[in-house]
Amino acid sequence: GSCSQWLLDNKLSLHVGKTECVIFGSTKRLSKVNDFYVDCNGSPVKRVNTVKYLGALLGENLSGRAQAENVLKSCTSRLSFLYRKAAFLDFNCRKILVSALIQPYFDYCVSSWYGGLSKHMKAKLEVLQRRLLRFIFSKGPRDHVGSSELKQLNWLSVPDRVKYFSLVHVFKIRLGKAPGYLSDYFVPVKSVHGIGTRGMAHNYQVSKDLSTAPTSFAFTSIKSWNALPISLKSESSLPLFSKRLKELLMSEY
Repeated sequence: GSCSQWLLDNKLSLHVGKTECVIFGSTKRLSKVNDFYVDCNGSPVKRVNTVKYLGALLGENLSGRAQAENVLKSCTSRLSFLYRKAAFLDFNCRKILVSALIQPYFDYCVSSWYGGLSKHMKAKLEVLQRRLLRFIFSKGPRDHVGSSELKQLNWLSVPDRVKYFSLVHVFKIRLGKAPGYLSDYFVPVKSVHGIGTRGMAHNYQVSKDLSTAPTSFAFTSIKSWNALPISLKSESSLPLFSKRLKELLMSEY
């Protein structure tokens, strides 16, 4: 009704046959919704459980599972292709091809969907990363790979890679180079109270609202940011911050 009229007023049109609707909520609340529907001028709009937005799959419960399953499927397919060509590839070629053709699937908007995954799905992503390592190092399917191989490739583990991208986003927010809708959640501690603490000048407040969403980007990234050394948080250059952050994360391997 009102949406259709707005489109008409702005000389736009809505193709109901190509339009989908989704309702977002927790699994518990969604289980109680049976009669939700949307119609446009009497024509029903198809209801779906997953939608694609800017290349990412959003499930109705926003758990990140739909995107993770898509990443696993896409990466497995490309890895299978590379294995068929393995006889023609040396170590450097295998590393370059995996970095160029597969690794970006791990990285794309990972800060937004990884936090809500179940332990089972996170473990699957780590298993896939170990498969990539075995391919690059020409190891057997049961050979052990781990921190040593990651260090040789200068790679971060899946959880640390997610933390790395999240903290880089926080640094951009600190520099004022991030969208306003993200910055609104990052309130400096010094603007809330004047109690003199060592981290007050660089830390962000974990509000009660954020505490109700412990898997959200804002909550997890603020907790990780506040735990960083003050010398790293006070860095003024993004390239230097990124380099030092990666060195810090890899120093634990």
